[in-house]
Amino acid sequence: MDLQMDGRLALVTGSTKGIGRATAAQLVDEGAAVIVHGRSTGTVSPVVEALGESGKVFGVWGDLSTPDGTTGVLDQVRAIGAPDIVVNNAAEFWAAPFFELTDDDWYRSLETNLMTGVRLVRALMPAMLERDWGRVVFISSDYGVQINSALLHYSVAKASLIALARGLAVTAAGTGVTVNSVISGPTWTEGAARFIDENNPEGVPVEDIRRSFFEPGGLLSDSLIGRYSEPQEIANMVAFVCSPRTSSVTGTALRVEGGTIKSAL
Repeated sequence: MDLQMDGRLALVTGSTKGIGRATAAQLVDEGAAVIVHGRSTGTVSPVVEALGESGKVFGVWGDLSTPDGTTGVLDQVRAIGAPDIVVNNAAEFWAAPFFELTDDDWYRSLETNLMTGVRLVRALMPAMLERDWGRVVFISSDYGVQINSALLHYSVAKASLIALARGLAVTAAGTGVTVNSVISGPTWTEGAARFIDENNPEGVPVEDIRRSFFEPGGLLSDSLIGRYSEPQEIANMVAFVCSPRTSSVTGTALRVEGGTIKSAL
């Protein structure tokens, strides 16, 4: 299917690796010009070079978890153009018991996982509304629906993204701008591998732990696909919902979580 992305400009945050990079690559393959974002030129430049072999790719860098950092990134984005598509993917997660989380931990999680999207969309969505066309996507998580007590700070932030997307879709009602969230599930990324390694004091091989999660009684044994999703599988859904062909898909949470959420709706 031709997703009709030619001539569109997309910004994908946190797109130097994982789901973000796969999404940026997919949008390039679909014909969009893509702005890759990361924290530094050192992480962004190689991705711009690699993806640039397939299409038009730009790079911006900066810390979106602070107002000043966001302003710097927005200045770079505006020098390139006005995005038609914004994919809010930048995120961070770590495990900690609720009673050990400090106010600073909560602020860190909310700034990185929620406010990054709030600030960008507040700055970039008005131009979409003026042009009467745009796509905004927030990458949420199954933990935003089935709350994980060991990642409560992360779960709260990801649940907030689902609500934010719905509210912004209502704000854009009657226009050509759509806003949705994509609920990813357990996805094998560099971050997932690092998370396992950091919480593995006995030094068990990562592959053994990864496999054990899906065995009977394992942490992810309820997964209907019985494995981690690949970043590309999430990227496929994001690209689809960013297409002009999905103009009636808005205000919804699209699940690409391998059936880990125990409900039909």
